[in-house]
Amino acid sequence: MGTTVHLVGVGNDVEALLEAAEARIVQLEAQWSRFRPASELSRLNDRAGERVQLTPETYDLVAAAVDGWQRTGGLFDPTLLTEVEQAGYDRSFDELPATRASEGGTPIPAAHSGCAGIALDPDTTSVVLPAGLRLDLGGIAKGYAADLVVTDLAATGLEGACANLGGDVRVWGRAPDDADAWTVDIQDPTDAATPLARLAIDDGAIVTSTRLRRRWLVDGVEQHHLIDPRTGRPAFTGWAQVSVITATATEAEVLAKALFLAGPEGGADLLAAHAARAVLVADDGHVETLGFDD
Repeated sequence: MGTTVHLVGVGNDVEALLEAAEARIVQLEAQWSRFRPASELSRLNDRAGERVQLTPETYDLVAAAVDGWQRTGGLFDPTLLTEVEQAGYDRSFDELPATRASEGGTPIPAAHSGCAGIALDPDTTSVVLPAGLRLDLGGIAKGYAADLVVTDLAATGLEGACANLGGDVRVWGRAPDDADAWTVDIQDPTDAATPLARLAIDDGAIVTSTRLRRRWLVDGVEQHHLIDPRTGRPAFTGWAQVSVITATATEAEVLAKALFLAGPEGGADLLAAHAARAVLVADDGHVETLGFDD
């Protein structure tokens, strides 16, 4: 999924179970990558306007993305693939040049209506996208995969498990070395060697979204992958990084993007409505916390 994966298990037969979990992540990437023409996501996008039957996990991921759009008032929007490509993110990030010239002048963001026209049928696990609409599930897929993998590991009889997909972390059960909880660090966006914060989580998730990691230059102008659905452009809202702590990595993914886009003045109510906590880093380095007890 274009990132580093770190899996931890507590219990018996851990090595074999983690190898199976790794294979599961590889399988999910093959289903969900927008960079693979044969993926389920690519097939769904290529057949917009038609009913497409999906595997249950892919259907559930699309449904979770639509639900995230609804619950955040459209701030989390998985329908911005055209805008992401127009910003320059048109290939896997490891193949993306750090600087490039625009092709054909300044792009005009495509008109879209979010997820309102997407038809979901849970009985047949099928989806119809409106003609011309394409999905980018990169803003939720890693978190959803982390939740799936930890759920699978819990079902095997392990006593505890952790899945870290590029900073999207889901933990469950007994922590290593009989610790009271799993210890999860939030990375300082300006100093990778020093944790910004260290949290104890017994069962839950933490996800970080930042504009400082996946960024590049087009015609000398900084671009990144967090697109504002209101403008169709990379968002510069005052936040450099947002980390959300909540029950699942899927929900944390959605809320982290929504809080980033809401900016410093608009996120507290959204966070409170979902009983989540957040650690936010402003562009000037100021750190703010929301949802923690005083």
